Amino acid sequence: MKKEYHWHLASASEMKSILESNRCKCICPQCGYKSYKYYVNNEGHILDEYCGKCDRENSCQYHMTPSQWLKDHPEGKSADAVAKRLPPRPQKEPYCIPISYIEAKRKGNITNNLICHLKSLAWDKKQRAMLDAMIAVYGVGTGHKGETIWWQIDDNLKIRSGKIMRYLADGHRDKQHFGTWVHSKMEQAGMLDPKKGEYVGCLFGQHLLKAYSNTPEVAIVESEKTALICSSYFCDWEKRIWMATAGKGNLNYLKLLPIIQSGKKIVLYPDHDAFDDWSAKANEIGHCIKVSRWVEKNFDQELDKDNADIADILIRRLEKQPTTAEKVIKTLNRQDKADFITNLCETFNLSIVDEQRSKL
Repeated sequence: MKKEYHWHLASASEMKSILESNRCKCICPQCGYKSYKYYVNNEGHILDEYCGKCDRENSCQYHMTPSQWLKDHPEGKSADAVAKRLPPRPQKEPYCIPISYIEAKRKGNITNNLICHLKSLAWDKKQRAMLDAMIAVYGVGTGHKGETIWWQIDDNLKIRSGKIMRYLADGHRDKQHFGTWVHSKMEQAGMLDPKKGEYVGCLFGQHLLKAYSNTPEVAIVESEKTALICSSYFCDWEKRIWMATAGKGNLNYLKLLPIIQSGKKIVLYPDHDAFDDWSAKANEIGHCIKVSRWVEKNFDQELDKDNADIADILIRRLEKQPTTAEKVIKTLNRQDKADFITNLCETFNLSIVDEQRSKL
C-alpha cells in the first residue's frame, strides 16, 4: 500500500532536528537571510531544500509549497530548474542613507567606550597610528549615548545602514542592551519609507574594494570589531582587506559576490566554534574560498569562551604587553625612580601614604 504523506511547515523543534543544531531557521535560497523553514512530512523528512517558506514576507516573499514542487517535478527534474521559474518578487530600491548622517556620527569618539578602550591598549607606534587611520577609513561612528556605529557601505559608496552596538568600558559588548540598526531608527522617525525601499545588507568594509583595488586578498571575520582590530594589529593593508559579515549566519554567496567579481582571493577566519559551519558554507558557495585555522592554532586555553575569535587572542596579547609608561619606569634605576616620584608629587600636589598605616 502506497504511503500517504501530509506536508506542513516544520516546527522549531523539527527544524532543530533537521539542522542538528539549536537553530530553528536556515538560509533562504532566494534572499540569503536566516529566515527559512522547510516543509516536512508526518515523519519529519523534508521534500527538497527548495520546498519551504521565508519568514520575510514583506520583502523576500519566497514560498514553494509541496504541491507546486511536485507539479514541477513529475519526472524528478532538478531543483535548480524550479528556482529559475519562481515568480520575480517586487523589487524595492535598497536604502541609501545620506553621507551627512554618517559625518555627524563620526564626531565625538572621545565618548565612545570601545574606541577609548582600544586606544588604551599597548599598541606599538606603527599599530597605534594604524588604529587611528582605520577608525577613519572604516568610518566608525558614535551614537549620542556613546554607542559604536558600524556603518555598512557598499562598493559604490552607498550607505546601506549602520549597526548600533553598546560597549562597556572594558571593551566588551554590553549584553544588557541589544543592538539595533540605523535604518530601523530612521524608519521609526519617518526619514525612510519601507514601502519604497528596504534594507539590503553588505559586508562591513565593502567600500574598501575599490579604494584598495591592488590589494590581492580579502580576509573575512564575523565581527566588525574584529576587522578593525586585525587591520590595526597586523598593519597588512598591502596584502589583505579585513571585512566582517556582522554575524555568523550572514555568510552567503550574495554577500561575497562583489569580492568574487573583483577577482580578489577570499580567506575566511571563523570564530573558534564556527570552523565547521563556515567550511560547509564555503563548499556550498562553490567559489575557491580558503577557510583559515588561525584561531584554532592560536587559541589560548585561558580564554573563557568557546566562541573566541582573532580579536580576543590579539587583545590578550596586547594586554600582556607593558604600557609606554611602564616601559619608561622599567628603564629607570632606583635613584631615578625616586626622583621621578618626587617630581610627580610636586607637580600634582600629591603625598606618599604608607600602605600599612593606611590600613590602621
